[in-house]
Amino acid sequence: MANILSVIALLFAIVCLSLAMQKHYKACFDGRLNENKERRLKMSGWLLMVISIALVEPKGINYVVWTCQLALVIFLQAWLLSAIAERKTGLKQARKAR
Repeated sequence: MANILSVIALLFAIVCLSLAMQKHYKACFDGRLNENKERRLKMSGWLLMVISIALVEPKGINYVVWTCQLALVIFLQAWLLSAIAERKTGLKQARKAR
């Protein structure tokens, strides 16, 4: 159960940290990220990252598994963000073509 919670915390941590970047936030929400929201997203992301690794059972191989999960979550999230940005770009181009 702790492993599942660790992965969920890791997933939300990566989402928060990526949305704390202006270009990723703009790609998802078409708005400007203000400084206060950026700071809250960064703090939330790092806190969730610490919680995620704290939930890992302290055995050597579990940290390797956690690192692999981190890489997988980053890959999936990058793929999802690029798909969202591509879709929004396609919709904007379709509107301009009308």
